[in-house]
Amino acid sequence: MTGNRKPAKKRYYPFFGPEVSFQEAFPDIDDICVELQENLHEKKHYWLAKNSIGEVVPYCSNRLCHDGGFELGPLIRDMYAKKEVEREDLLICPGHEHMGSRWNTRRCVNYCTVRVSIKYRNRISH
Repeated sequence: MTGNRKPAKKRYYPFFGPEVSFQEAFPDIDDICVELQENLHEKKHYWLAKNSIGEVVPYCSNRLCHDGGFELGPLIRDMYAKKEVEREDLLICPGHEHMGSRWNTRRCVNYCTVRVSIKYRNRISH
């Protein structure tokens, strides 16, 4: 680690009510791919597969950021409700930067573009 950057806290929130697996929360999703590109600091690309997606991507490349990350849950839930197969969006890091004193902070200025592709299961009704 460089400087006085703390490791990001892993913040996972349940998708619906009590904490459940991705498969339980989204039974109609056969496969999902999430591509994140941070745009402000390190220009990093991340590709997330179905088994590695949580409510929040718990990292932000801004070394001054505390409690940062990118919230995927609301985006995926909205796409699932609308049965969308692709979407590109902008996510703002909800973390904060300390500005010299303990009480003087500002929001993290990092953001990312996210591209989500979803393949739904084919349901055959009888």
